Amino acid sequence: MKYIFFIALFVFSGCVSKEEDSKEEGSKEEDSKEEGSNENDSNISIDAMGFGQKTSMKITKVFDAGERVKGEKIEARFKVENTGRYPLVFGEIKGSCSCTVAEKPEAPILPGKKGVIKAIVDTEKFDSGYKLNKIVTVMANTVPKNIVKLKIIGTIK
Repeated sequence: MKYIFFIALFVFSGCVSKEEDSKEEGSKEEDSKEEGSNENDSNISIDAMGFGQKTSMKITKVFDAGERVKGEKIEARFKVENTGRYPLVFGEIKGSCSCTVAEKPEAPILPGKKGVIKAIVDTEKFDSGYKLNKIVTVMANTVPKNIVKLKIIGTIK
């Protein structure tokens, strides 16, 4: 048992020293780039690439599914409009439980354009009379809030 511990310690210490060596090599490469190499074209600011730019959106926050039959899959569609000056980019979009699966637009929504966030609720495990109240959490590059909560409501017959 002691031998396994010492072997693991030896391997781990070797990995740490290799990481430190690679960090030193990386900093040497950065220093040589700063000394005036011809790689100025690759020094684009983060804002120029579209990161960190905040925008605004108009979104339908509640989807009323009405009365639904147990076992039916509800497809909620939330309309989104980019009302800002920069592309609207969605980060993580997730449902409040395993019965709710959300899907974000594949590409950023350009200023003035519209898109749709879809969410599917599987009602198989709900009893008759169940009051549906599911939440979809949306993260995006928006102001004043970058996290928005969407609601899916309804009743199971």
